[in-house]
Amino acid sequence: MRPTASGASRSANSCTSRLACRARTSQPATGNTRATSNSSARRCIFFSIDRDLGVAQHSDLGGLIQTVMLVARGYGLHSCAQQAWASWHKTLPVFLELPPHMMLYSGMALGQADEAAPINGWRSPRAPLNEYATFSGFTA
Repeated sequence: MRPTASGASRSANSCTSRLACRARTSQPATGNTRATSNSSARRCIFFSIDRDLGVAQHSDLGGLIQTVMLVARGYGLHSCAQQAWASWHKTLPVFLELPPHMMLYSGMALGQADEAAPINGWRSPRAPLNEYATFSGFTA
């Protein structure tokens, strides 16, 4: 156990105190999602991480975020990871009631994509795979 800023103790091995996802009904960060229920509510998930964790754990959280996005697609939902929520690091943690040792990491909008919205049809240009990657020891 190690002390927190408030003097309380928390376990260094406790997953719930190390990485957290909190879902709140809120306005979406983008107008391109629709609710999946009969209501007009939209969903946003916020991800936070213990401030004491390092780069490797930030990478783990990125993998978790990607997994949530893949699972959402499996349930017919669209998602949009939004690192821009980190810009609200002073006000959003208050709304989310994050303890002081947790840092807002990212947000994600969930819902149904508006396929008619022009932004949802845009695809960024991509370099061909052979321009930035090489594979050795594999046969085609």
